Amino acid sequence: MRRGAGIIPVVTLCLLLVACRTTPQPTPTASPPIASVTPSPAPSQTPSTTPFSHGMLTHASFPARSGQAIRQLWVSPEGTLWVVTEGGIFSYGAEGWSFRLQERDCHIQGVDGSGWLWTFANNGQRIAAWDGERWRTYGSAEGWLPLPATEYLSPGVGDGLVTDGGGYVWLATGSREIRRFDRSAGRWESLPAEEVGFTRAYQDGFQGYFLTDIAVGAGRQIWISGCLGAGESLAGDGIRRWSNVRWWSVTGAESGCIFDLEVDRQGRMWAGSFDALWRFEGVPARQTIYPLPPHERKQFISKIDLDARDVPWVEVITYGAAHMFGSVSYLHLDGEEWVSDYAPGDYAPASRALDAAGNAWFCKQGGLYQLADGELALVGALQTYDCLVAVDGEDRIWVAVPVGQDAGIWYGTIQP
Repeated sequence: MRRGAGIIPVVTLCLLLVACRTTPQPTPTASPPIASVTPSPAPSQTPSTTPFSHGMLTHASFPARSGQAIRQLWVSPEGTLWVVTEGGIFSYGAEGWSFRLQERDCHIQGVDGSGWLWTFANNGQRIAAWDGERWRTYGSAEGWLPLPATEYLSPGVGDGLVTDGGGYVWLATGSREIRRFDRSAGRWESLPAEEVGFTRAYQDGFQGYFLTDIAVGAGRQIWISGCLGAGESLAGDGIRRWSNVRWWSVTGAESGCIFDLEVDRQGRMWAGSFDALWRFEGVPARQTIYPLPPHERKQFISKIDLDARDVPWVEVITYGAAHMFGSVSYLHLDGEEWVSDYAPGDYAPASRALDAAGNAWFCKQGGLYQLADGELALVGALQTYDCLVAVDGEDRIWVAVPVGQDAGIWYGTIQP
């Protein structure tokens, strides 16, 4: 799970009223031209951004008001596309666009075990949930406190929320506390780091504890990952899990700085750490270590995505000479071996999405790129630098451009 924020993290780019539009249909065209580039792995290869047509992308008649930049693309577990703008939240369905919530500075956090969709409102001053019929808003009267300011080097709010076996909803704030929601009481509570088994942050030399992510593992156990800010660097203190009415340190993860936890369809827990990806399975948890390709400087995994085959795709941050953020790269596991997907050579994070066939899509530096069969290809040129990409349940590719000449929503159909 990674990375929440509207509320934008340092590591990576953060039905009250219904207004429908005609569903945009792609215009049949010949296959778009493909820019040939060096196949993966190519750690030093930067994709060509030579402009041509918009390729496979068609501009959508998105109903947001002029000037409302798009902040987030999010796809629900059932495959529905949701779009967050500066002024509210929209979704796209069979009848076109629907305006879901009028609220400023939102960020969709995820769906809980009861199917409620949760979103931060007003930069985390409140949190709201859509229960399928109406919005429920929680503020100070219901125990929800404004989200803390993001500390230096913290990844920010975790990239989702989870529900444990007792029905409690959990989320990580990226600071020294986590949040838990009691549905029966309708209240949120804050649990500081020391109450969930973390104490090392209170020693001298650390500027703060970053409780970065939460996942539910085997036996419906809650796992919480942590990391320490240490000047211009990061230090690790591993993972804690709840079992037999107490918090335990996960064996093998004691020294890890963990930014992301993900659980695959087989119930295995994946954790990104310094210089390696870890996998835990079974009870007690057995650890498998996948070392990252060697590098002259320290590196750590900041984000994990799992495709339909449970293959992990990771974002890796490499330390610079004078500060932590030197460069970023994207890799995935092919059996026991790492394959380099995209390595711009500097710190230029991309937006990445995975389709049902296991292909990766990247949006960055003026274009949409498809990685398929080991080849990275430019399939849509855009006049922008920053953009977001998502794939919905109908195998449509969506690209959001926040500002500039091509600002708005673009879409295309993925060809088998």
